[in-house]
Amino acid sequence: SDVLEIGKKYEFKILKVSDDSDKISLGYKQLKDDPWEKIEEKIQQNEICDGKITHITDYGAFVQLTDKDLEGLVHSNDISWTKKNIHPNKACSWILNELFRLFNENEIIFSSEKVSTEDLKRLIVDIEKEIITQSSGKEILRKIFERNISYDEILRNDDYSTKDLNVDSIIEKTLSSFPKEMKRFKSGEKKLLGFFIGQVNKKTRGKLNHKIIAKSISDFLKD
Repeated sequence: SDVLEIGKKYEFKILKVSDDSDKISLGYKQLKDDPWEKIEEKIQQNEICDGKITHITDYGAFVQLTDKDLEGLVHSNDISWTKKNIHPNKACSWILNELFRLFNENEIIFSSEKVSTEDLKRLIVDIEKEIITQSSGKEILRKIFERNISYDEILRNDDYSTKDLNVDSIIEKTLSSFPKEMKRFKSGEKKLLGFFIGQVNKKTRGKLNHKIIAKSISDFLKD
Protein backbone atom coordinates (compact mmCIF):
# COMPACT_ATOMS: atom_id res chain seq x y z
CA SER A 1 0.00 0.00 0.00
CA ASP A 2 1.15 3.59 -0.68
CA VAL A 3 -0.58 4.74 2.53
CA LEU A 4 0.22 2.12 5.18
CA GLU A 5 3.57 0.57 6.08
CA ILE A 6 4.13 -2.88 7.63
CA GLY A 7 5.25 -2.68 11.25
CA LYS A 8 4.17 0.93 11.77
CA LYS A 9 1.46 1.84 14.33
CA TYR A 10 -1.69 3.72 13.27
CA GLU A 11 -5.06 4.66 14.74
CA PHE A 12 -8.05 2.86 13.24
CA LYS A 13 -11.80 3.23 13.62
CA ILE A 14 -13.93 0.15 14.27
CA LEU A 15 -16.57 0.07 11.54
CA LYS A 16 -18.33 -3.22 12.13
CA VAL A 17 -18.32 -6.11 14.57
CA SER A 18 -19.58 -9.48 13.34
CA ASP A 19 -21.00 -11.74 16.05
CA ASP A 20 -21.25 -14.68 13.65
CA SER A 21 -17.63 -14.83 12.54
CA ASP A 22 -15.87 -13.07 15.43
CA LYS A 23 -14.40 -10.57 12.97
CA ILE A 24 -14.21 -6.82 13.06
CA SER A 25 -13.90 -4.37 10.19
CA LEU A 26 -11.55 -1.43 10.63
CA GLY A 27 -11.20 1.81 8.75
CA TYR A 28 -8.31 4.23 8.39
CA LYS A 29 -9.61 6.85 5.99
CA GLN A 30 -12.59 7.50 8.28
CA LEU A 31 -10.24 9.29 10.69
CA LYS A 32 -9.13 11.67 7.97
CA ASP A 33 -10.90 14.53 6.24
CA ASP A 34 -12.57 13.48 3.00
CA PRO A 35 -10.58 15.35 0.31
CA TRP A 36 -13.55 15.26 -2.04
CA GLU A 37 -15.68 17.35 0.30
CA LYS A 38 -13.47 20.38 -0.42
CA ILE A 39 -12.39 19.45 -3.93
CA GLU A 40 -13.96 22.58 -5.41
CA GLU A 41 -11.59 24.69 -3.30
CA LYS A 42 -8.66 23.10 -5.14
CA ILE A 43 -9.85 22.81 -8.72
CA GLN A 44 -12.57 24.17 -10.96
CA GLN A 45 -14.13 22.69 -14.07
CA ASN A 46 -12.44 23.98 -17.26
CA GLU A 47 -9.40 25.13 -15.27
CA ILE A 48 -6.08 24.60 -17.08
CA CYS A 49 -3.43 22.91 -14.92
CA ASP A 50 0.17 21.79 -15.39
CA GLY A 51 0.82 18.15 -14.64
CA LYS A 52 3.36 15.33 -14.75
CA ILE A 53 2.58 11.98 -16.36
CA THR A 54 3.08 9.27 -13.75
CA HIS A 55 1.80 6.16 -15.52
CA ILE A 56 0.78 5.08 -19.03
CA THR A 57 -1.86 2.43 -19.75
CA ASP A 58 -3.62 1.14 -22.85
CA TYR A 59 -6.65 3.25 -21.92
CA GLY A 60 -4.88 6.53 -21.18
CA ALA A 61 -2.39 8.32 -18.95
CA PHE A 62 -2.38 9.18 -15.24
CA VAL A 63 -1.32 12.75 -14.48
CA GLN A 64 -0.13 14.28 -11.19
CA LEU A 65 -1.42 17.87 -11.12
CA THR A 66 1.31 20.32 -10.14
CA ASP A 67 0.69 22.06 -6.77
CA LYS A 68 -2.72 20.37 -6.45
CA ASP A 69 -1.82 17.14 -4.63
CA LEU A 70 -4.24 15.39 -6.99
CA GLU A 71 -3.89 12.74 -9.66
CA GLY A 72 -6.28 12.23 -12.55
CA LEU A 73 -6.76 10.09 -15.64
CA VAL A 74 -6.52 11.43 -19.17
CA HIS A 75 -8.57 8.87 -21.06
CA SER A 76 -7.26 7.79 -24.47
CA ASN A 77 -10.38 9.31 -26.04
CA ASP A 78 -9.25 12.69 -24.71
CA ILE A 79 -5.72 12.49 -26.12
CA SER A 80 -6.23 13.84 -29.60
CA TRP A 81 -3.46 12.00 -31.43
CA THR A 82 -4.69 8.60 -30.29
CA LYS A 83 -7.69 9.10 -32.58
CA LYS A 84 -5.17 8.27 -35.32
CA ASN A 85 -4.44 4.92 -33.65
CA ILE A 86 -1.26 6.08 -31.92
CA HIS A 87 -0.60 4.69 -28.47
CA PRO A 88 -0.14 7.28 -25.68
CA ASN A 89 3.40 5.93 -25.22
CA LYS A 90 4.28 7.23 -28.69
CA ALA A 91 3.11 10.73 -27.92
CA CYS A 92 4.75 10.73 -24.48
CA SER A 93 8.04 9.52 -25.96
CA TRP A 94 8.14 12.41 -28.42
CA ILE A 95 7.23 14.95 -25.75
CA LEU A 96 9.54 13.69 -23.01
CA ASN A 97 12.51 12.80 -25.20
CA GLU A 98 12.54 14.92 -28.35
CA LEU A 99 10.54 18.02 -27.41
CA PHE A 100 11.96 18.38 -23.89
CA ARG A 101 15.47 17.99 -25.34
CA LEU A 102 14.90 21.10 -27.47
CA PHE A 103 13.72 23.10 -24.45
CA ASN A 104 16.74 21.96 -22.43
CA GLU A 105 19.18 22.78 -25.24
CA ASN A 106 17.79 26.30 -25.45
CA GLU A 107 17.52 26.64 -21.66
CA ILE A 108 13.92 27.78 -21.72
CA ILE A 109 10.89 26.69 -19.69
CA PHE A 110 8.51 24.22 -21.34
CA SER A 111 5.53 25.77 -23.07
CA SER A 112 2.91 24.00 -25.17
CA GLU A 113 2.71 27.12 -27.36
CA LYS A 114 6.17 26.47 -28.82
CA VAL A 115 4.97 23.44 -30.81
CA SER A 116 1.24 23.07 -31.33
CA THR A 117 -0.60 19.87 -30.43
CA GLU A 118 -1.89 19.61 -34.00
CA ASP A 119 1.60 19.84 -35.53
CA LEU A 120 3.02 17.25 -33.15
CA LYS A 121 0.06 14.95 -33.77
CA ARG A 122 0.43 15.13 -37.55
CA LEU A 123 4.17 14.57 -37.37
CA ILE A 124 3.73 11.37 -35.32
CA VAL A 125 0.91 10.15 -37.58
CA ASP A 126 3.00 10.70 -40.73
CA ILE A 127 5.87 8.73 -39.22
CA GLU A 128 3.49 5.89 -38.37
CA LYS A 129 2.18 5.94 -41.95
CA GLU A 130 5.80 6.01 -43.24
CA ILE A 131 5.14 9.27 -45.11
CA ILE A 132 8.25 10.61 -43.39
CA THR A 133 10.97 8.78 -41.45
CA GLN A 134 11.80 8.99 -37.75
CA SER A 135 14.96 10.89 -38.65
CA SER A 136 13.05 13.39 -40.78
CA GLY A 137 10.49 13.78 -37.99
CA LYS A 138 13.19 14.85 -35.52
CA GLU A 139 14.58 17.33 -38.04
CA ILE A 140 11.13 18.76 -38.76
CA LEU A 141 10.32 19.08 -35.05
CA ARG A 142 13.51 21.09 -34.55
CA LYS A 143 12.57 23.42 -37.41
CA ILE A 144 9.08 23.96 -35.98
CA PHE A 145 10.65 24.75 -32.62
CA GLU A 146 13.43 27.05 -33.83
CA ARG A 147 11.69 28.85 -36.70
CA ASN A 148 8.22 29.17 -35.16
CA ILE A 149 6.59 27.85 -38.34
CA SER A 150 3.97 25.19 -38.91
CA TYR A 151 4.32 21.58 -40.01
CA ASP A 152 2.51 22.40 -43.26
CA GLU A 153 4.93 25.23 -44.07
CA ILE A 154 7.93 22.94 -43.63
CA LEU A 155 6.46 20.23 -45.85
CA ARG A 156 5.67 22.83 -48.53
CA ASN A 157 9.12 24.41 -48.51
CA ASP A 158 11.37 21.42 -47.75
CA ASP A 159 11.51 18.07 -49.47
CA TYR A 160 10.74 15.36 -46.91
CA SER A 161 8.26 13.24 -48.85
CA THR A 162 9.35 9.86 -50.20
CA LYS A 163 6.65 9.76 -52.89
CA ASP A 164 8.87 10.96 -55.74
CA LEU A 165 11.93 8.91 -54.82
CA ASN A 166 12.96 6.18 -57.25
CA VAL A 167 14.16 3.73 -54.62
CA ASP A 168 15.45 1.06 -57.01
CA SER A 169 17.48 3.62 -58.97
CA ILE A 170 18.98 5.11 -55.80
CA ILE A 171 19.92 1.65 -54.49
CA GLU A 172 21.54 0.66 -57.80
CA LYS A 173 23.59 3.85 -58.15
CA THR A 174 24.70 3.83 -54.52
CA LEU A 175 25.74 0.19 -54.34
CA SER A 176 27.43 0.29 -57.74
CA SER A 177 29.91 2.72 -56.22
CA PHE A 178 31.12 -0.02 -53.87
CA PRO A 179 31.85 -3.10 -56.03
CA LYS A 180 34.30 -4.65 -53.54
CA GLU A 181 31.81 -4.35 -50.67
CA MET A 182 29.07 -5.82 -52.87
CA LYS A 183 31.26 -8.85 -53.59
CA ARG A 184 32.04 -9.31 -49.88
CA PHE A 185 28.33 -9.07 -49.03
CA LYS A 186 27.46 -11.72 -51.59
CA SER A 187 30.21 -13.92 -50.14
CA GLY A 188 28.44 -13.91 -46.79
CA GLU A 189 29.60 -10.75 -45.04
CA LYS A 190 26.07 -9.71 -44.16
CA LYS A 191 27.14 -7.10 -41.62
CA LEU A 192 27.89 -4.83 -44.58
CA LEU A 193 24.14 -4.29 -44.89
CA GLY A 194 24.46 -1.57 -42.23
CA PHE A 195 27.17 0.12 -44.29
CA PHE A 196 24.98 0.11 -47.41
CA ILE A 197 22.00 1.48 -45.47
CA GLY A 198 24.19 4.32 -44.21
CA GLN A 199 25.30 5.20 -47.75
CA VAL A 200 21.72 5.23 -49.03
CA ASN A 201 20.71 7.42 -46.08
CA LYS A 202 23.34 9.95 -47.13
CA LYS A 203 21.92 10.03 -50.65
CA THR A 204 18.33 10.45 -49.48
CA ARG A 205 19.03 12.65 -46.41
CA GLY A 206 17.37 10.03 -44.20
CA LYS A 207 14.05 10.20 -46.04
CA LEU A 208 13.72 6.43 -46.56
CA ASN A 209 12.60 3.96 -43.91
CA HIS A 210 15.41 1.57 -42.92
CA LYS A 211 13.20 -1.47 -43.48
CA ILE A 212 12.49 -0.35 -47.05
CA ILE A 213 16.19 0.26 -47.70
CA ALA A 214 17.23 -3.11 -46.25
CA LYS A 215 14.67 -5.03 -48.32
CA SER A 216 15.59 -3.17 -51.52
CA ILE A 217 19.31 -3.78 -50.96
CA SER A 218 18.77 -7.47 -50.24
CA ASP A 219 16.64 -7.82 -53.41
CA PHE A 220 19.23 -6.00 -55.50
CA LEU A 221 22.13 -8.13 -54.22
CA LYS A 222 20.42 -11.48 -54.75
CA ASP A 223 22.35 -13.80 -57.02
